[in-house]
Amino acid sequence: MHVKKTLSLLLSIVLVTSTVLLPTSAAAENDTSIDESDYNLYELRVAYFEAVESGNLDKQSELLSIGRKLLDDFKAASKAYTPSFGPLRVDANELYWRGQFASYFEYGRFENRNGEICLSLKPKLRVYAPEQNRINGWNATFATFHNHQYWKNTECMEDQFYCHAQYGKFGELIGGEEWNLEPHKTSINPVTCN
Repeated sequence: MHVKKTLSLLLSIVLVTSTVLLPTSAAAENDTSIDESDYNLYELRVAYFEAVESGNLDKQSELLSIGRKLLDDFKAASKAYTPSFGPLRVDANELYWRGQFASYFEYGRFENRNGEICLSLKPKLRVYAPEQNRINGWNATFATFHNHQYWKNTECMEDQFYCHAQYGKFGELIGGEEWNLEPHKTSINPVTCN
């Protein structure tokens, strides 16, 4: 008896759900708008480059908006994890974070690339995940380089850092294994990290 009631209830749920959702699904087929849930990061990059190649400026703009939202969400999720020694300030913690740089990066150095200065970083795998490592990696980078003569536009440098970390699992798609943060930039493309 209990099994019949359960089956009857499940059948009722399926029928109600299908009658409610089918019209929505048909309407969704006519909807050509896209949102961030339609894409994983790799698909977003592919769709963006296809839009660039076809010259579809509206789609490029829409995909850039999605990329910006994904990057902002990624940064916020990373920052939700407070490092064990508190958020970075220019104080006694700075020495600690400088000492942590080698835990997250093989090297970091300012270089001249095609007439522009960039901070080249070679990340170790641990900087990609978990979220705590990303913010620790940023703190270590900031503490190590923020007083350098070439450091400027901190917010954009941070965007570039998190963009590379976000796409890190696709390292071969974002300039190989090296991240290049460009201090001369005041904004970036959140899909290409440039």
